[in-house]
Amino acid sequence: MKRYLALILIIILAFAFNTFADGNSAENKLMMKKWMEYATPGQFHKGLEYFTGKWTSTSKMWMKPGDKPIESTGTDRAEMIMGGRFLVAHMSGSSMGKKFTGMSVVGFDNLKKKFVGYWLDSTATSIFPFEGTLDKTGKIRTDTGVWDDFMTGSKQKVRMVTTIVDKDTYKFEMFMTTGNLPEFKSMEMIYSRTKCKSKEKCCKKKEADKKGKCKKEHKHK
Repeated sequence: MKRYLALILIIILAFAFNTFADGNSAENKLMMKKWMEYATPGQFHKGLEYFTGKWTSTSKMWMKPGDKPIESTGTDRAEMIMGGRFLVAHMSGSSMGKKFTGMSVVGFDNLKKKFVGYWLDSTATSIFPFEGTLDKTGKIRTDTGVWDDFMTGSKQKVRMVTTIVDKDTYKFEMFMTTGNLPEFKSMEMIYSRTKCKSKEKCCKKKEADKKGKCKKEHKHK
């Protein structure tokens, strides 16, 4: 595997060298400019940093309209990866009495001018992709996707709304549309940022604290 990756890297570098060898040509200057615009993180990537750190969540889930909600709690830890280009979050909790883990990756595609991402978890064998946009306030992101309905095999429209309530709280809502049935709210989650407790001594560096690297103080008797 390492040999294979090394070979691919050599091919990419060789291609890049040949492409940009004549760096003074107008065509290559334009290509480099476009590449940098495409590859460089911007304000939307910066905005994703809000979600980094440790969170606790309370959730309600509805299997169908009119059902009594199934309530549960969970924890979430998120960080920026790939030089600030993507937000990756790991979630753990319970679902209908069983342990549950999930992971999401979200970024902003400079080419599409949209947020892009996917979700996967321990209750399914599918990967669930989505795309989204921000509202004018910059505090509400709406993501949409078309996923397979495991019950019928048909396509199911999904709309997810993430709302920043304040600096330490955000809300996630999911709405589903199956066939010709009207859209219904299937999930609501409230996330609260986990802060260091009085008996914890957090690292001085802010970035380290975001990754949950806090040390507990032990009282000596």
